[in-house]
This record gives sequence, structure tokens and C-alpha cells, in this order.
Amino acid sequence: GGPPKTQQQEKKVQNLDITLRRLLAGVALGALTATSALATLQDSKPAEPKAETKQEEAKKEDAKEPEKAEEGEEKKKKKEKFIKDITEDFTSMDGIFKLYQDPKTGKLMMEIHEDQIGKEYIYTSQISDGVVEGGHFRGQYRGQKVLKINKHFDKIEFTEENPFFYFDPDNALSRAKDANISTAPLFVADVKAKSEDGTRFLIPVDKLFKSEALQQIKPNGNPRRKPWEAFSLGKLSSS
Repeated sequence: GGPPKTQQQEKKVQNLDITLRRLLAGVALGALTATSALATLQDSKPAEPKAETKQEEAKKEDAKEPEKAEEGEEKKKKKEKFIKDITEDFTSMDGIFKLYQDPKTGKLMMEIHEDQIGKEYIYTSQISDGVVEGGHFRGQYRGQKVLKINKHFDKIEFTEENPFFYFDPDNALSRAKDANISTAPLFVADVKAKSEDGTRFLIPVDKLFKSEALQQIKPNGNPRRKPWEAFSLGKLSSS
């Protein structure tokens, strides 16, 4: 064996052993403290809602949807103007198509029922008074045509139908009855108001009657004549 340890060496070994023990104890205490703090943080986090709670919230939102839709419809109805609101102070004229006239401006509006859409009507015109040199005179009957009223979205359309072709429905050729035959659009107007039940539509018709949409008034000029050689009608007034 080696030389015997002195008392001083043994004391150093004991001190070193004590220092190591204290160091290990400090490390263990620090780890325990960190673990406790982490556990405390996890416990303090708000608990996530249960799946059942989310489903209940979704059911509540679904239940509110009809109420929101009803509120939206009520607001829309309050803002929307009906025929009776617009024509309250107008003068009404009954007929196949009911007409309303503004007593202040003379503006003319027509009411069309949904039963009248898609049907054909015979239109004729007659001159109440005219200028003979211009091709018109009192009592003169003008041409006639077949009109049809259609509705596309929020618009009412007047078209002239072609009545000069007929196909026997029992004949196979009738399947091509619409081939190469077109209708002529004469007038289109926006729907300005509806009835409360949505079955009647109100449209402005000043441009329909104060124009040549339904009947040509001014005759076609003769290209062989010079302007000063014959009487010519002027333009129609838009007012």
C-alpha cells in the first residue's frame, strides 16, 4: 500500500463530499420548484369547452337564424313601397290594363296582373285628327298587331308576335314551328312597385305611348324627293 493519509487530507475529502451533497440537494430542489410552477400554470389555464357545450351553442345559433331572417324580411317590407303607396294621390282609369296618372305631372303608369303575363292581345290604333298632307286624317284606322307581355326578372316586356304562320299540332312539322320566326321587342320597362301579395306589377308607360313604339306616326321619306318638295312631319315631343 501507499503512504498513510494525513489528517489534513481527510478533512479536505470530507469538505469536498459535503459540498457535492449540497450541490446535488440544490439541483434537486430547483427541479422540484420548476415542476410545481409548471403544474400551477397548467391548473390556472381556462378549461376548454366541452364538445357538448359547443353543440348546444351551435343549436342556439341555428335557432336564432329564423328570427334574424324574419327581422330582415320585416325591415325589407317596411322599406319596400307597394302600388297603393305610389298611386295614393293618382287618378285611376279602369280597363283591360289599369292606368294611373299623376295629377301634377301627368306621368302615366300601368298596372299589370300576373294573369295577363304570357298572353296575346290585339292592338289597333285610330287617328283622332291629323294633317292630310302628312298622311293622316280624322278617323283613319292604322295597322293592327298582336302583342304579348312577358316578364323577365324585374322587367316587363312588350313584344310583337308573328301571326302569319300556322302549324298543325298533329303534324310532325309543328315541332319546328318556332324555327326562323322571331318576335320583335317593342318596349321594356322596370317594375317600380308590386302589390302586397306580389301578383300585380306597376310600370311607367310614358315612353310606350309618347313614342312610336306601338305605331309608326311619321311616314318614311321618299329618297327620290327633295326635302322641300313635300310636307314632312317633325319629331315627336318627348314631354
